Amino acid sequence: MNKKKTPGKKNIVGKWFIFIVALLSVAGYTMHNYLMTPEQSEDYNYAFTKHGELVFITPAGSDTLTSIDIEIAGNEASREMGLMYRQSMPDNMGMLFIFDRDEMRSFWMKHTFIPLDLLFINADFEIVTIRENNKPLIEWSIQSDAPARYVLEVNAGFCVEHGIQKGHWIRFNRTLNQ
Repeated sequence: MNKKKTPGKKNIVGKWFIFIVALLSVAGYTMHNYLMTPEQSEDYNYAFTKHGELVFITPAGSDTLTSIDIEIAGNEASREMGLMYRQSMPDNMGMLFIFDRDEMRSFWMKHTFIPLDLLFINADFEIVTIRENNKPLIEWSIQSDAPARYVLEVNAGFCVEHGIQKGHWIRFNRTLNQ
């Protein structure tokens, strides 16, 4: 008696095997990127790119407190990556996260090796919340007290050093190559 072969059974098993191996490879690559230690991140070039300048202004609008160069995180991918894996940030630099609308915002410091001050800024460019001296690598939420459209990350201690307070304003411009 001849055994009837099921056409394509080995082919289906082979395709599933290839699919699972490919999926595990991609997951492994992704996990590697998201589980780097500070030492491992030194192998990657996370250089800052100046996308513009930002100025801090008193509520009356008459006094400029200080200014910094900014790198802009204006799309989902750059906002997700943020300052992760960077070893340091120049004192005159910050990262400005730009969103489409005012909402309550929440950030964390997972895979962020730099202590930071976070400034939450509304659509009118007013600083509505400041969270100072956030420790590297913490995994709990750092939240705004009010809806914000922008979030600015600067080195820890920046706000105290320059007298930046809730109620102050910002203005920024983008460079032409952005």
